[in-house]
Amino acid sequence: SPGRRSSCSSIAWSIPTSANATSTRAFLGVNSTSVTRDLASQYGLSVTKGALIASVVPGSPAELAGLQSGDVITKLDGTTIADTSTISTVLGRHHPGDRIAMTWVDSSGSHSATITLGSHVA
Repeated sequence: SPGRRSSCSSIAWSIPTSANATSTRAFLGVNSTSVTRDLASQYGLSVTKGALIASVVPGSPAELAGLQSGDVITKLDGTTIADTSTISTVLGRHHPGDRIAMTWVDSSGSHSATITLGSHVA
């Protein structure tokens, strides 16, 4: 709505190994914003916590799993997703190629899948 701003964050994680090294980080492939009660009400969401997907990177693990803009990630690798920072924390424990469980909600209900994390060079 006019005058309202929401922040989106790209979900990936990187820990450099040295000042000159390039690191590879686990990559899910979504841009999201944290679900709040106001946002849930505004968009008619069935959940009040999670990460609302604003966009999905083409060819990413998220797209391959079937996630779309408007879906809400509610659980990742057994961790309940309270907000977008929780996704970053979970991804920080993993490496490209790791397989993790993910649960999300869309207009037709709740879905679960095991996804293989991609890689993103930092």
